[in-house]
Amino acid sequence: EPLLAQAEATAAIAPAELPAWYGQLAAIRSYRQAVQGDVAGALATAQPAIEALSAYDPLMRTVIGMNLGAVYAVAGQLAPALHLLSDAYASAYAIGNPWVTRAAQELRGQLWLEQGELDRAAAAFQSLLADAESSPSQRLSATFSLAVISYEQND
Repeated sequence: EPLLAQAEATAAIAPAELPAWYGQLAAIRSYRQAVQGDVAGALATAQPAIEALSAYDPLMRTVIGMNLGAVYAVAGQLAPALHLLSDAYASAYAIGNPWVTRAAQELRGQLWLEQGELDRAAAAFQSLLADAESSPSQRLSATFSLAVISYEQND
């Protein structure tokens, strides 16, 4: 908390010169609030970062979008979460960042599963299993999620 507050104070001095940092700090603060149970505060903190996403360079836009998508997911607002995560996925794919691409795909799959969009979720998890670079935890999560989908479909 003290380091985050110090970084926020530094960014507040010249926000126009540090727009990407401002957005990332807002995303970090928002995620922290969500984890601590202050969902309303998290969503309010996230809004300025979301509104400024187009001003950021592609990598920062992708990372911030991922963080904010996670905040909306924690808040139970799945539609905006999926929108942010889908944008992050597309942006990460376009700039060739496979780590964020896979992370966004995993989160989207989980949200689609939660919404009952089983075919979309299955496709997301199958793509993670097909990607030889997916981490062991992503592969395990994808396998477990595919088992849940199979159970739900009575396969």
